[in-house]
Amino acid sequence: MSSSPTPLAGHWIAQVGSISYLIRSRIECTLAEEIPVRATHPAPGVVITLGPEQLFLDAIKKKLSRFETEDDVFTSHFTTGCCLMVYITSPVTVVPNDIKDYLEAKLTILVILPNPLPEGPYFTLGQHVHHAWRLYPDNLSAFSSTVMLDDEEDGRANETTGPRYRSFHMAAFTDSVSCVPVPSRLYFTTTEQQPLAGLRVTIKDNIHLSGVITGLGSRAYAELHGKQNTTAKYIQSLIEKGAVIVGKTKLSAFAGSEIPPNQCIDYFPPWNPRGDGYQGPSGSSSGAAATVAGYPWVDAGVCTDTSGSLRHPASSHGTWGHRIAWRACSMDGIVPAVPIYDNLGLLARSPEQLRELLDNSGLEKPTTKPKRLIYPMDWYPVANEAQQKMNEAFLQALESSLGIQHTRISLLEEWSRTAPENLRNTALTEYLGMSAIHVNTYYVYHSFDHFRREYPEKFGKQPYVSPAHKARWIRGSKVTDEERDESLDKIQVFKTWFEKEIWRTDDPEDLAVMMVPQGRPGVNYRDVIVEPTSGPTTNSYTPIFTTSMLGCPQLVIPGSDSLLVSLADEALKKAPYLCAPKALFCH
Repeated sequence: MSSSPTPLAGHWIAQVGSISYLIRSRIECTLAEEIPVRATHPAPGVVITLGPEQLFLDAIKKKLSRFETEDDVFTSHFTTGCCLMVYITSPVTVVPNDIKDYLEAKLTILVILPNPLPEGPYFTLGQHVHHAWRLYPDNLSAFSSTVMLDDEEDGRANETTGPRYRSFHMAAFTDSVSCVPVPSRLYFTTTEQQPLAGLRVTIKDNIHLSGVITGLGSRAYAELHGKQNTTAKYIQSLIEKGAVIVGKTKLSAFAGSEIPPNQCIDYFPPWNPRGDGYQGPSGSSSGAAATVAGYPWVDAGVCTDTSGSLRHPASSHGTWGHRIAWRACSMDGIVPAVPIYDNLGLLARSPEQLRELLDNSGLEKPTTKPKRLIYPMDWYPVANEAQQKMNEAFLQALESSLGIQHTRISLLEEWSRTAPENLRNTALTEYLGMSAIHVNTYYVYHSFDHFRREYPEKFGKQPYVSPAHKARWIRGSKVTDEERDESLDKIQVFKTWFEKEIWRTDDPEDLAVMMVPQGRPGVNYRDVIVEPTSGPTTNSYTPIFTTSMLGCPQLVIPGSDSLLVSLADEALKKAPYLCAPKALFCH
């Protein structure tokens, strides 16, 4: 008979073979009393569904073999000394003898289920049947918290808040690192309503998830705000489409920039799995990039990008990264840093994985290919010859895929020729000056005015902030409202000019993409102490800040010289949202 879902008290952890599992507390069904299962200790089991014409040994073996191939949670250990629970779509009266002999040899009992259950690995505890969630160790220290649905709150979800989650704080047996509970992929079937069913997603810890603390890389911020009661709108849309949120990923404090070994104080920075394992994490979305680059059991990471927060980690971790166009997706439920620059970002190991998320993000997809490929001579060629050769190979591959020749232009020269008449004699670098940086530092400070006010009111002391981030706040506090407004006006003039003269957005058929450099060659060791500076001294006219000012979508493409041709083709065919009327390719 079936049972309404009720939770176990506490957690059960079991080891099957060499793998640790969490036994989910929710009861999926209750077996008949006469079935001889272990009463006090969990036992592995497996559920399969068969048609009446499939009840023969070969069909069972093939199905179990497929489970091992398709799923990382299921192993053959779930078929020995266990329950083989079979739901047969039509009643049968006789079980073939070869099946009985097979099960007897494996010390396995056969249970015919009266009602269907999702196929896959389970545990029985007494007569109760529970999901088996594999526990993966967080060896890269990439998660700020690992999460799972809160079964004690099951049924209390509503359309406003969505399902509630809880943090999972546990190591598996002798492991000294925390673990991430992951459900079997076999439990999920994609449908028209749930096209993302079973997709394992991590979210950056500046994005709210109901029932879980948003830490923002700051112990004081986490202490002040506690558990959230709502989930970010974009994340809720992914959950409704079947995505499985497995954890929240680390970030630099306040989504800023803290560099190991001496700037990250409140939390240990993630390990970068690339190279020799001692490369720097690079940017505030480093935890998200580490999970995607280092954990094959994670499918994608949702993060944010303000002034390189996604782009730097994507390039240093060798992942595909997509900076979604500004305001193309809801930012509700995401802690703002610099509202005029803040964008959602996606990280994945392949363009197919990116497209799967983009297809379900409510974005408009262009119907035609780009007609112009812009190659800005202001930033090319790059200084490193090997990197430049890769850029040129990728450029040629893009030309071949698009069927067009690239256009080499100097944006600085275009400005002097087509800018508003009263500005044509003012160099673009001079006109922008520190505008982009002033806006960035102003909001990095003032976006947390409420935090600096509320924390001492509640706790009677000042919040701890790392020296590196405190220096950033001091710089931001010195930017006046007048400087901010003047900078915003200049950015708007630049953006309007760029859209008219470079993107040519007045003609919807004249689609354009532009290549820009991203990343740097060579090593970036995490044990090298960065010399203190008084702050950014570069001009606003850089590839990073130009993208932030324009708010356009941007794709960061990993690769090597042996992969460039195929990557170019994949970038265009499998991630078409990047070919919007205004889009950038980074390589």
